[in-house]
Amino acid sequence: MKQVHWRWMGRELHKLTENQVTRLLYMEMDGARRPRVVVRLHQRLCILRTKRERDALMAELASHKPPTT
Repeated sequence: MKQVHWRWMGRELHKLTENQVTRLLYMEMDGARRPRVVVRLHQRLCILRTKRERDALMAELASHKPPTT
């Protein structure tokens, strides 16, 4: 894959899945090792992980009915 550029990230990063962002992050760590790019990819990865985890928690809450008194 080609090197990630700021303009591309600004335009396309929000469209990528958690797995795709993870791959880009590790490719950057193995390749160009640009701190700003690593930070930006990690920020996006954290957002995606948080959303996935929160969705799982909310689904868990929705599947349990509150006790009746």
